[in-house]
Amino acid sequence: QIDYIVSKIGGKYSADAEDAAAKIGGPKAARALCAIPSDALLFFNGSFADELMAEAVKADPGKLARILKIASARHLTQFADLAFASRDYNALKGVVKASNLPRLASLMNGCDGKDLAAVTEAYTKAASESGDFQAAVARDIAASPDPSRFFKPYAATNSDAAAEYLSRPRASEGCRGGREFPGPLRRTAQEVCPQ
Repeated sequence: QIDYIVSKIGGKYSADAEDAAAKIGGPKAARALCAIPSDALLFFNGSFADELMAEAVKADPGKLARILKIASARHLTQFADLAFASRDYNALKGVVKASNLPRLASLMNGCDGKDLAAVTEAYTKAASESGDFQAAVARDIAASPDPSRFFKPYAATNSDAAAEYLSRPRASEGCRGGREFPGPLRRTAQEVCPQ
């Protein structure tokens, strides 16, 4: 059954064949879907990380971007090095873990614009998984040449230390530009960063 379905991938009924292969799962389906790479992998029944990595190491930049999008959506952390190397900052959020914090902090200090927004999301996720969210961000604030880059992740810790730090006059200098802070600190952040 899977051989027939896999043979239809790439043909007239490719989308249906991809969906069916993803529902069935297994190594043959994984290899066929990873070779494309298909969005059907987003709901693949089973593991396919090894097959996807085999395709990633030989992929052109366009195919690698699709692979990293899938890896990020499925939270395949073994793809973190590829996301860093390819500078696919949007994929980082789904593939990073706490051990990636030093690399993410370095990126936070060196990128701007939409890249900074994507890296901030990834940094916040990794820091939240570090065991001590508040301490991890506080450490990077202290080491940063521009602490304001870490204000949003620090506010996300929802800690008293973050609320106190962010309410200091010098902390508010980095908020010009209407930054918004999530969670219970929203009121404090709005007082610090008036819109």
